[in-house]
Amino acid sequence: MNALYLSPASCRLRLLARRWAALMLLACLFALAARPVLSQPAVGSTVRGALALGWGASVPLPEGDWRVAATPVFTQPNMKYEVIVLHHLRDDAPIPLLVVRHIRDNRTSGWPPLPCDAGPAREGSTEFMRSSHGSGSNDVVNRCSRVWPIGNLAQWRTGAASSERWWSDLGSSALAMESSANVTGVLLVQMSLQEHLKRRVYVEAFVRPPQGRTPAQFREAVVSGGGGVEAEMFSTWTAVYMASMQLSFLNLTPRPIIALGWATGPGTATAAAPVRPAAGQAVAGSAAPTAASAPAAAKPSPGAAVTAAPAAPAATPPTVAAASATVATTATTATTPAPAAPVASSAAIEQQNRDLQAQLDQMRKTLAQLQATVEKGAAQKAPAPQAEASRPFVPRPPAPHRKALVIGNDRYLHVAPLVNAVADAESMARTLQAVGFTVTRHINLDEKQFKQALRDFRMRVQGGDEVIVFFAGHGVQLGAANYLLPTDIRADHEEQVKDEAIPLQRILDDLNDRKAKFALAVIDACRDNPFQSKGRSIGGRGLAPTSAATGQMVMYSAGAGQQALDRLGPNDTERNGLFTRVLLREMTVPGQSVDRVLRNVRNEVVKLARGVGHEQTPALYDQAIGEFFFAP
Repeated sequence: MNALYLSPASCRLRLLARRWAALMLLACLFALAARPVLSQPAVGSTVRGALALGWGASVPLPEGDWRVAATPVFTQPNMKYEVIVLHHLRDDAPIPLLVVRHIRDNRTSGWPPLPCDAGPAREGSTEFMRSSHGSGSNDVVNRCSRVWPIGNLAQWRTGAASSERWWSDLGSSALAMESSANVTGVLLVQMSLQEHLKRRVYVEAFVRPPQGRTPAQFREAVVSGGGGVEAEMFSTWTAVYMASMQLSFLNLTPRPIIALGWATGPGTATAAAPVRPAAGQAVAGSAAPTAASAPAAAKPSPGAAVTAAPAAPAATPPTVAAASATVATTATTATTPAPAAPVASSAAIEQQNRDLQAQLDQMRKTLAQLQATVEKGAAQKAPAPQAEASRPFVPRPPAPHRKALVIGNDRYLHVAPLVNAVADAESMARTLQAVGFTVTRHINLDEKQFKQALRDFRMRVQGGDEVIVFFAGHGVQLGAANYLLPTDIRADHEEQVKDEAIPLQRILDDLNDRKAKFALAVIDACRDNPFQSKGRSIGGRGLAPTSAATGQMVMYSAGAGQQALDRLGPNDTERNGLFTRVLLREMTVPGQSVDRVLRNVRNEVVKLARGVGHEQTPALYDQAIGEFFFAP
């Protein structure tokens, strides 16, 4: 029998391989031992900061101490659904009740129902403030948050347990609270996070509305655009929670959640939060609903299942029908509205608004930091795209047929001021001069100055000219028209805006009348509605689509309903907003036609914005004929 012969070299290789495998095994064991694996808390225990789910994942908890009231488990053929119900230990907590539902063993095929892809809320639904937080239907991670008003939590519990299988299986005792006498109307915030074919988590937070408003009054104000700083704070807080939830649940890195610091309870009404009960409607603390939660809203659409299994709560949240049913019940039992809350002094209102604004600013900073962490900062300092042409850019003298009007407004007197608009306009003016345009630049124009600047520029444009108009500042959409705002705009009502603001279409019509050979209007005005913070329901976020005449191109810094970013995060030190900085860079690439420049800008802005969890797609309307160049 022949003996197997191994050379000394082969023996050494085998020995090294075994040692390497042993070292790798030890490293893995050490890593597992070093990671703190927190077990899911037992019923009756108290937790704070983060709720461990037993396998390394967690979800952030709102501020304060929480008692675990119930931990039921629901098993279905394709998944195991675990639930944790938590009660806040403080009677007057802004968020008294929290329900966490998560799935760790998901063997379903394809996508589960995605809440934010369900189309518009069905007719009569009280759902509002729906947001996908920048995620799309085909993304690996899908996010969604939605809000419903609940007129009376105690009655809602009874209706939910009797009409929905989910809440019925959970049991109304798990939802009962020792402080239920102090909990009446709440806002139900459902936040969902889903990883494709893997894990899912749903957090349902029951939030007391801002002081002086019932839940339905708050919803009505938000839907009409008059929610004020509280609406911005609530929306930002929800976005912060979603980002913290992704880090805690998917990245296994527990993150705390910033407090929702608005005052709650009947309290006093403020100018930013008026109490305007409708007929038969009660204010905070009453069992009566508001007109926004009419009984008609309680009836589900024909064929709608109200006994959906808990495995797919995203399609029709278990709270909707129950909340509506409660509204119907309370509408028939309430007879005497509660007295309206007293109105606070003007000094108290101003101080309250300053405090809320300071909290909102802090929330925005926290949100930017969390979003940058979620995306690992990959796009925070992205390198500039390589030039398509190899030859360097060489500044050129102004040509008589190339004319540009540049306006930057950020020092607004009666609405929120801006940070980057003037800097964007100054940078744009310098770059246009470098590529051969004669530039007329204006900064911080009031109504009279704005209209005079347009008249003067119009007279300079001649037939055959190549013309560029750039505006950075506030803009607003009213109906199908867009308006650029002068610095002294007051806008006590919509008609005043139409009279005092500058219609974008007027600028385009003037250029068309002057027979410009090529005209490009670049509008960097897609920011938050400047009137919303003043409690005025005038216009909405973003600008409406426009129609360019033959020979014209129009570009917005963001698409309809989107917000244009000024910063990519707290470490972003660029002086220009995202859209303008990318446009300035592309304009100086020699040999690129204008349409290629603008499409490159759109692609780059989309990539950078998504890198920090934001959706911004510059809108382009192109009716130009022939080829034109910034830097030939």
